[in-house]
Amino acid sequence: MSDEAAARGSVEFDQTAAARLTAESATVATSAIGTARVGSLECETSAIGLVAADGDVNATWSMLSGVIAKGEAEIERGFAGMVASAGNIEMEQAGAELVLAAGDVTMDRAGAGIIAARSVSVKEGWVGIVAAGDAQISEGVNVLVGPRETVLFAAVFGAVFAAVLALLVGSRHPDV
Repeated sequence: MSDEAAARGSVEFDQTAAARLTAESATVATSAIGTARVGSLECETSAIGLVAADGDVNATWSMLSGVIAKGEAEIERGFAGMVASAGNIEMEQAGAELVLAAGDVTMDRAGAGIIAARSVSVKEGWVGIVAAGDAQISEGVNVLVGPRETVLFAAVFGAVFAAVLALLVGSRHPDV
């Protein structure tokens, strides 16, 4: 196992393990990486702890603890604990606990615990909580809390939180 792999250009990992990977572009296959700081990443049948990418991340048959991408993120037949993207996120036959996108999220035969995005499209899958300006949820998709319920929950939570805070602050200053 290598402690660190760094390259100015492209790097290819095949059946390799490293604690840290730093590269402008990386192709990783059947490997294990602790942390990857890359310009872009192509990943197949690998496990990576945290990916921080200035560009796109494409992962197939891989397990990723966390993905932060300034570009697009695509996960196919894999899992990520958290996926955050400044662009769009596409998931096919994949799962994630938390999905955050400045752009659109498209899911096909996929699942996520919480999704927050500009728009969300889910075909054949499940979602715990959806917070989106536009949500296209196909018939048969299981959604625990949809966009309307999320807004209602946030409003009620905010009102209760404000009331409790007012009571706490008021009890500290009885002379006011």
